[in-house]
Amino acid sequence: MQIAGSEEERNLMMPTMYVDTHRDKAELESEIRKILKDYHHGMAVSQWMDPNNRMKPLDVTKVLMGIRSKRENVMRFQTDRTVWERRKEYDYNDILKVCEAFVPHFYMENLPTTALSSKKAVLR
Repeated sequence: MQIAGSEEERNLMMPTMYVDTHRDKAELESEIRKILKDYHHGMAVSQWMDPNNRMKPLDVTKVLMGIRSKRENVMRFQTDRTVWERRKEYDYNDILKVCEAFVPHFYMENLPTTALSSKKAVLR
């Protein structure tokens, strides 16, 4: 069986690091939090409430791994060296898994409280 590409090309694509300790996960969550806070800095409450104005876990993964995209959410971070490509040597699936768990958690904790309390009043 032969796999496309040379051995050198395959080795370049192989991750060299994994998110396998609590410390790695905590550092990654801190970087995710920074991206999300930077993205929402100065955004109005009404924009926060619209799910279309939120970053998706895949967008955050692309920023951390330095994967170029046509999505504006990703392109705006390409010049920000504090977050862009911070985890490019890590396993893609590890980064995506943490992002998928953390991003919704971030939004639940950080949605403006006035918007949440008015939503609760409507639900009652």
